[in-house]
Amino acid sequence: MMTLKDIRDAYEALSGTMSSIVRQINFAGIAIAWIFVDKENHQVSQLLVNSCLFIVFSIVLDALQYFIGTIIWHVCYCYKHETDKKDEDVNVNDSEWINTIIWLLFYAKCVITGVGYFYILRFFIMQFNL
Repeated sequence: MMTLKDIRDAYEALSGTMSSIVRQINFAGIAIAWIFVDKENHQVSQLLVNSCLFIVFSIVLDALQYFIGTIIWHVCYCYKHETDKKDEDVNVNDSEWINTIIWLLFYAKCVITGVGYFYILRFFIMQFNL
């Protein structure tokens, strides 16, 4: 039988792994675009430009997720610390809604990465007549 803590630990571990994977494939997507730059004419397919725009946007969302999460939890800590004056001995019952922005940024970066790779897929289909 699983507890709520087990479920929370599972989705936190999975989301951390997913964030790492998204970060890695974002940089791989930029590398793919770089490989297919026309080196003689210095031209890039519009599909690859679109892909890179979405991928860079996903990287920005990734940074924002952690930056905003840090701010939210720091403010929460400062408020609770000021109220209770103790760190380790205080049980905190904050709403899960405090994580809403963080989770929305997580889902958005995953979807935006998918859109970027959709443009890469379209480029490959057109480039190699698949």
